[in-house]
Amino acid sequence: MSFVDHHGESFDVPGPHMCAPTPQRTPVLFQAGSSDRGREFAARHAEAVFSFHLSRDGFASHAEDIADRATAVGRRPDSYALYPAVTPYVAPTAAAAERLRDRVVDAIDPETGLVRLSNHLNHDYDRYDLDAPLSDIDADGIRGALRAFTEDDRDWTVGEAAVRYARYPTAELVGTPETVADELERWGAAGANGFVVMAPLVPRTFDDVRRHLVPELRARGLLPAAPSDPSTATTDTLRERLFGRERLPESHPGHPAE
Repeated sequence: MSFVDHHGESFDVPGPHMCAPTPQRTPVLFQAGSSDRGREFAARHAEAVFSFHLSRDGFASHAEDIADRATAVGRRPDSYALYPAVTPYVAPTAAAAERLRDRVVDAIDPETGLVRLSNHLNHDYDRYDLDAPLSDIDADGIRGALRAFTEDDRDWTVGEAAVRYARYPTAELVGTPETVADELERWGAAGANGFVVMAPLVPRTFDDVRRHLVPELRARGLLPAAPSDPSTATTDTLRERLFGRERLPESHPGHPAE
């Protein structure tokens, strides 16, 4: 048993930790944050990097930036993985997928979006005209969420960003299982190792992904086949499922010294 015995400026932790360690020992180091400080931290420490982007081009730029920063601190590109968030609207036909997305958009009041935007960015957006350019406003808070808008190809107003933010500042993949899978493959070619699915309709979004998209991804060899016998399903840890290894690699700064 190892005692923590941390004595810092803000708190003291004598240890030992009250919870038993997991088989992974160190939890998977999943980092979220797209500010410059967040990206620098990810490049040095993250095993997996979560991020928001409104377009594939925006993600590709982010992936290149993380790779440059990681290389600068001596990390290999295969020592971390990128998991951008996406919002899929998937249905058997393109028209049905469009109707599903329109249903979500029509249900959002701009005031709802303003509340969420203001909360996450630690800034009162209700004081601005809805037609005011978002790029003219500086705010603290979740910088990556704001960056998704300011780095996009179009110029967003406060009102437009509020409505979009209420249904997540992510790329929206709207279409049939085939077209959505095609786009996910293009994101993979741009550097994505996997995706975090955002769900504007719960549980509808997850059900649609399970029923429509997962079979298409499995048919393409992009997801493992479902076990024929659920009782034989893998008991691998999250790190083993993501990276095929049990512990942090020895090259990681968080790997315990021998």
